Amino acid sequence: MSEKNLLRAGEQLHFRNGKLALHDFHAALGARFTSVNGAEAVSGYGDVSREHNAIATSSGLIDLSFRSRICLTGSDRARFLHGQVTNEVRALRPGEGCYAALITAKGRMQSDFNIYCLQDELLLDFEPGLTAAVSERLEKYVIADDVQIVDVAPHYGLLSAQGPQATALVIALGLTAELPANPFGFVKITDSILGELYLMNRARVGTSGFDLFIPTSALSAMADKLSAAAKSSGAIFCGWEAFETSRIEAGIPRFSADMDESNIRWKPAWKMARLVLAKGVTSGRKLSRAFARTARCPGFCVAFASTINGNPFRSKVTSCSKVKKRSAILRARYSHRGSIQTSPWVTCAKR
Repeated sequence: MSEKNLLRAGEQLHFRNGKLALHDFHAALGARFTSVNGAEAVSGYGDVSREHNAIATSSGLIDLSFRSRICLTGSDRARFLHGQVTNEVRALRPGEGCYAALITAKGRMQSDFNIYCLQDELLLDFEPGLTAAVSERLEKYVIADDVQIVDVAPHYGLLSAQGPQATALVIALGLTAELPANPFGFVKITDSILGELYLMNRARVGTSGFDLFIPTSALSAMADKLSAAAKSSGAIFCGWEAFETSRIEAGIPRFSADMDESNIRWKPAWKMARLVLAKGVTSGRKLSRAFARTARCPGFCVAFASTINGNPFRSKVTSCSKVKKRSAILRARYSHRGSIQTSPWVTCAKR
């Protein structure tokens, strides 16, 4: 992702008129679109239940190109970023990565990053709509450091394969014989047609997963290649709704949705506990009381969903006195998985 390659790829913008670069490709598949933090994303392709099942049992292809991406260049980039985030950036070697949070001097969370150590840059992948705020926050502390901050989202797209059969799907692409084995590990691939690609081991829904960072000019060709590989592995393109449901079911929190400046979590593992309640508990008050009896550790955040006659149902949760001062209701999400459809479920995250 060198500056030379960025300039070469810069002839085409990732977003055209506010749309995804692959908007027409997705539309031809019957996609419905939504907005995530102001960025266009695919909501689904008409059958969320099928998409959700694909992510759970085989693999789903998700266009995550709407996410923010910046690169830090300059000789002081590792030392500088190390002092801004919560993980050991200086220890990273090319081909390695880590997860970290950007925090204030008072420990308030401002963003979370997937950080990858490229040969001459540090690539930061994070939530959409935060590029300006994160860049401004980092630039504020660049004083005498040799650090440059470059927005690379216009030049590189992000396509992701998630699910237990994601490895088979990536192998079917035939791009490389070497798959990154460790979480956040990655390999650089140079293809005569597609250009300079990066394949990251990044499981986003708790099973197996890989991210592909692709030059914008090659996104259409890669989408076609993924479609062909999907036919042999049982994968399908999936939208944001199915992806989000799978993420929450796996107990994986997302910044700006399940955590923000007010509820940075304790444990470095950053895991969410999950509580599945008894069938038939549908009222918000009963849900809160059941949660209060089960979750004895202070500072939990709750998300739940249930159904009535097979239809999504969301009730307003009125926290009882036992949890009112230590919890917040963050997310309601309907699960399309058959085994859960008749029961409410809860995900909990320590604050």
